[in-house]
Amino acid sequence: PPFAPPDGYPSSMTTCKDALKKLQETLEEGQKVEELEDVRLCMVPWQMPLITKMDASLNTLKKCKHLRLSSNQIDRIGSLAGLESLEILSMSRNLLKKLENLDAVAGTLKQLWISYN
Repeated sequence: PPFAPPDGYPSSMTTCKDALKKLQETLEEGQKVEELEDVRLCMVPWQMPLITKMDASLNTLKKCKHLRLSSNQIDRIGSLAGLESLEILSMSRNLLKKLENLDAVAGTLKQLWISYN
């Protein structure tokens, strides 16, 4: 059956690209998402739509050390090719069925958080 979010969770879905755009709107003037070392795209605290798919927009996060994608509806790990500084990938509480596409960050990744998938 399709996923039905619990009460209090947003019911619509979004893309990483749109989520990054929303995050940019919350930053102070002069700050850029692409320059952040800690990127939080856990949409529930913001009452934003959930992310269903990792897309190429994440490849712009070259300085990101901690990418937080927990509590979304992501069913597979997408390309991480541009995440040159990634040390922690938080993907808990998603819909992951297997680990894949981690080769691009194998040299920098220190922690992979994937509980409750």
